[in-house]
Amino acid sequence: MDTGKKASFADLWANPVNRWCILGTFMRNFGGSITTYYLPVFFLKNYAGYKASYSLANALINTTLGLASGIVGGIIADRYESKTLWAKPLICIVGSALAIPLIALATLYPSFWVGMGAFAMFTFLASAFSGPAITMMQNTT
Repeated sequence: MDTGKKASFADLWANPVNRWCILGTFMRNFGGSITTYYLPVFFLKNYAGYKASYSLANALINTTLGLASGIVGGIIADRYESKTLWAKPLICIVGSALAIPLIALATLYPSFWVGMGAFAMFTFLASAFSGPAITMMQNTT
């Protein structure tokens, strides 16, 4: 039903699901920007001899595990959505929370391959965020 009133950001913000998804997405994208912009600098400065290995591993991790994470997160969200409304928020919360120590391990442990392995697990866990968050917003708006 068209009421003639244009939607505004205030209308979006008034919905608690949207508000929390917007705040969570801001933090997730802020963290994603940090890893996208600064992680290559970190690895290439600390492991200069692994430039080619980093490029290949980073590309494989982001394409395969990023895609797999989105698909797995969506499947889990769809499967458990009918059982509990918390299915989608828990995917976002748990995946992001478990990813935090992994990015710390990736940058603090003094081994290139351990760091890349931790980054791979980080990518798989953290990349499941977007699908459930967007779907929650679409379903409640």
